[in-house]
Amino acid sequence: MKSHHYSLRHISYTSLTVVLALLWLSYQPLVNLGIVSGVHIDISLLYITVGLCILFSLRNLWKNLPVFARQPLWLTLFAFTLISSFSMLWSPNSFRALVTVAFNWVILAFVSTILLHHQKLKKRQETLIKVVAAVGILSAIWAIFQIIGDTADLSRSLTLLPQAYTGGVFGIARPTGFALEPQFFGSLLIAPICWFAWKLLTKKPNALFVAGFLGTFSLLILTLSRGAIIGAVVALLVLLILKRPNLKQSAVLFANMGVSVLVSLGLIFTVASFRQDAIDGQDAVRRSVSHLTLGIINLPTPAKQKSEKTTGRAVVSEKKSDTGYVESSTSSRLSTSQAALKIWSQSASTVLFGVGVGGFGASVTETSDDVANSIVNNYYLEILAELGIVGLGTLLTFFGLLLFSLAKKKQWLLISIIAGFLVQCCFFSGNANILHVWAIAGLALGCLYSPKISKKKPLRPAS
Repeated sequence: MKSHHYSLRHISYTSLTVVLALLWLSYQPLVNLGIVSGVHIDISLLYITVGLCILFSLRNLWKNLPVFARQPLWLTLFAFTLISSFSMLWSPNSFRALVTVAFNWVILAFVSTILLHHQKLKKRQETLIKVVAAVGILSAIWAIFQIIGDTADLSRSLTLLPQAYTGGVFGIARPTGFALEPQFFGSLLIAPICWFAWKLLTKKPNALFVAGFLGTFSLLILTLSRGAIIGAVVALLVLLILKRPNLKQSAVLFANMGVSVLVSLGLIFTVASFRQDAIDGQDAVRRSVSHLTLGIINLPTPAKQKSEKTTGRAVVSEKKSDTGYVESSTSSRLSTSQAALKIWSQSASTVLFGVGVGGFGASVTETSDDVANSIVNNYYLEILAELGIVGLGTLLTFFGLLLFSLAKKKQWLLISIIAGFLVQCCFFSGNANILHVWAIAGLALGCLYSPKISKKKPLRPAS
């Protein structure tokens, strides 16, 4: 029996390390089972692995429930999960509510599993970092292949690029890696960007750290995801404020950021120059800059456009994307945000408890014909609309206490990464593509509680 327990613990730990490495594969490969009640039933390899990891850990998690219950932060996350579960009772979209609640329980179990194995993860962190980095490098190579493949007019079935992110708008494809959208691929890059920046600020810069930062930050710019870029920049600023490096170290970091921007614009210019359509290199740079700055910076329009060649590639109308910045992309987000606030404030009960988990899409179609979207594109406003002040307040309390506790232990790197993630949450909704955020939260909880627990009652399965 004892050997059986040891084997189960080993399988649980091994499956967890696999999950942490596969976080880069947040969407692809997957099995698409269609749409039910407005919910895309997409089962990815990552979530199959997560499910197995939790299944192998269930017995040990159950045994350690009393240990978890002594931790205020874990209890706060547990409370948020319970609140979302109870809100199913008044949700106007029962199926979406069920899926969302199930995912919230998966998050709680996943975070708890990381907490369960944190001491072992810490002991073997060098190996874990190498494995995660190896999959990250493969993901980056795939992202570059997507850009090259789109330029060469390869089939989207080979590049796995959605039509919306091919190069017909900006003259260069927006890489998604193995994520659903460029913004989620960009979100995955925030953690390694902060890690490389940390290395640049704590050691003499060497070729590996400089190359790593330049590569990840340049790839982030190439996603053209404003939310992810803002999140990364805020994360780096937080790291600078907390770490308080000397002037030379700060200058090195800013210089690398500047070089990354120039490298990205240079790649955009080069790739667009090779594409067989009407967007030349200069126009591609102009469009990209206009998009990233919300149309505030508009570079001069090229005097001559490339002649259109017949290659079977669809040419985007100039009138539709002449500037690169599409104002409707901003106005649509503002309209859904306004709709969320309107739904949330319609009665005293919705102010406190919202319309029910997963209920925004069904509610918004009842109150407005202009907004036909099941998401808000603002994580906090969507939770506010669906779970009210009680639900959003509980979640913000969790992250607030987490950051405060990390600050007391001077865990500046973790604080900067989590801050970047939290800022980016202002620009998208949904849980399915942010498992890496909860992975970092779980690792942070482990840093806070594992040593304390080990002195009294070891956080490990009983034999």
